[in-house]
Amino acid sequence: MNKSILIFGAGLNQLTLIKAAKDLGVTSVVLDPSADAPGKKLADYFYCVNGKDYDRTKEIAIKHKVDGIVTTQMEKPYV
Repeated sequence: MNKSILIFGAGLNQLTLIKAAKDLGVTSVVLDPSADAPGKKLADYFYCVNGKDYDRTKEIAIKHKVDGIVTTQMEKPYV
């Protein structure tokens, strides 16, 4: 069974992470508030989602049965 991770962000700072997931054979489910994010084309699945949209994020995570959630260097982290 293929593993999948939810990656917050598809900006320049997340490109290496998205590529690493691909190299490891892990399905990348990527969220970013920008529809034109650079990592959009690298992601297995990409969703334009605001970082504060908990319900949509949860819906996507459940839909893809993600095994983990990760990010690197978020430009605007939301707490």
